[in-house]
Amino acid sequence: MLASSRLPKAACGRRALHARRPSCSIRSSRVTVASVASPVPEGTKVKVTADVTISHVARLGDYSLKGQEGEVMKDVSVHKDQPTNATMPLRCKFVINNDGADVKVIAHLAEDEVEML
Repeated sequence: MLASSRLPKAACGRRALHARRPSCSIRSSRVTVASVASPVPEGTKVKVTADVTISHVARLGDYSLKGQEGEVMKDVSVHKDQPTNATMPLRCKFVINNDGADVKVIAHLAEDEVEML
């Protein structure tokens, strides 16, 4: 009886199984935005330098974006002032001429695959 009287009431008897655990959070060392490369502003013109092949646009089939110029629609490398672990953080828009018709293509690219213009 002495041991159980020292414990909180929620941890004694039948209620011990249903006791609410206090919420806890574990935080790793924080990385500030200043230590991460700054995000690329929207509207920045880019040129694809790597051999990137897309196949998600049916009218183009397998198409190589190497040498194409486009613009950054969004950079998701930082969200709410915290860095993300996105592998391809740049969402870029390209307009490709396919047999006289312009086809709009959106592709997710890594920063080392493009050159800022």
